[in-house]
Amino acid sequence: MAPKRELIPGHVLKFENKPTLIAMKSHLTRVLSVFSATLEAMLPVIAMAQTLPPRPEDTIAERTRACTACHGKEGRATSEGFFPRIAGKPEGYLFNQMVNFRDGRRQNTSMIYMVQHMSDPYLHEIAQYFSSLDLPYSAPHPGVVSAEMMTLGEALVLHGTRREKSLPACNATAHRSPASRRRCPACSACRAIT
Repeated sequence: MAPKRELIPGHVLKFENKPTLIAMKSHLTRVLSVFSATLEAMLPVIAMAQTLPPRPEDTIAERTRACTACHGKEGRATSEGFFPRIAGKPEGYLFNQMVNFRDGRRQNTSMIYMVQHMSDPYLHEIAQYFSSLDLPYSAPHPGVVSAEMMTLGEALVLHGTRREKSLPACNATAHRSPASRRRCPACSACRAIT
């Protein structure tokens, strides 16, 4: 083994042992080739990282985008009609519905999953956001009903079922004007419809 030499700044080391110098040069060449290959492999990743879209803003509108998957864009509801419109509903109502899902009083797997770990203040923030949206309602889609079915429906509302006398006539005056229709409860509120 060669004696240790002290390194002196500015001093050039001389290698008397040529095989050691060749081994060091060979090792350095391998290290540089590995570094070069690694750098070459990383270039596409570095380029992709520079072209990634910017992170979305941390706003309540952005954080509630998961809600719009079911409840429609901006909480307007969807054309399927299964998920209710939540835009413009009273804050207290929306908050209570979310709490009921979270606490197990209402059952819907997706809603429970979404709100199960949310705090009351955060649920209030979500409810306040959707209640503040004042969005116009879309025009209703006209129903495709035959004249016979329309006549039968009108008879049920105005006269009830006469044969069985199990379904009494509805308070027909409540359904005549659009203003009175808005104040009139659904049929299920007046009758025990099963």
